[in-house]
Amino acid sequence: MNTKGTESFDSLKLPIFIMLAYLVPVLGIGFALYILNYTNTYETERWVPMAALAALFIQIIPILLAVLGILTWYTGA
Repeated sequence: MNTKGTESFDSLKLPIFIMLAYLVPVLGIGFALYILNYTNTYETERWVPMAALAALFIQIIPILLAVLGILTWYTGA
C-alpha cells in the first residue's frame, strides 16, 4: 500500500541517507545499516544496497586501522 507521496519521500530519503553514510564519521555506520535494513524490508533500486555496503566498508576500515594502530602503540611493537 505505497502511496505516491510515500514513494516520493522514499526516493528523497534514501539518497540523503546514503550521502550521510559516506560523510558522517562513525554515525555513517548507523545510516548504512538503516539503509540495508530498509532494503531488506522494501523493494528498492539495485544500486541502493550496493552503495550502502560501500559506505559501510568505507566507514569501518579506517576505524579498524585506528584501533590496530592504537593497540600497536600501546604494546610497543
